[in-house]
Amino acid sequence: NLIKEIMKIDRSTQEKVKSEVRKVREETDAKTFLKLSDKYILRKARLLRKFAYSKRETNMVHKIRINLKNAGHIMQLLDEIQLRKIPAKLMHSWKKTEVEIGKWHDGVVLIDSLKKFARKDKTLSKEDKKEIRGFISEANKYNGKLLKKIYPNLSLTLDLIFKYL
Repeated sequence: NLIKEIMKIDRSTQEKVKSEVRKVREETDAKTFLKLSDKYILRKARLLRKFAYSKRETNMVHKIRINLKNAGHIMQLLDEIQLRKIPAKLMHSWKKTEVEIGKWHDGVVLIDSLKKFARKDKTLSKEDKKEIRGFISEANKYNGKLLKKIYPNLSLTLDLIFKYL
């Protein structure tokens, strides 16, 4: 149920953003709107490239996640309102990278939640805490594997953005 509620929030946020973009689109000539959108996407892509070559720390991957999502949603909106045809290869690469970063983020949230739970619940036995540490260790390994996939996919997505925009 919680996941469904989060998805509703995400969908409502997307719809709100789409509505705002459509409003701006109606108030701005197509050429100017496209120029501003491309400028925004390219600015985000340059920022993402900078982040991609920095240390692979949690806060940096969060920044990548947010900026990739922002740029991707603008590309998706441009395609939806038929102002720019975004190549399927680019959209596929963006979505794939976004899904992988989303899985990584879910792992980070799980790890943080397990750590808090183990710290705060005074009724846990030593065996329970040991089992939780094992879960945390497995989640960390899984997230490490995801990071190894995320960066090459991010690089491909950025290459495609620079190629097509």
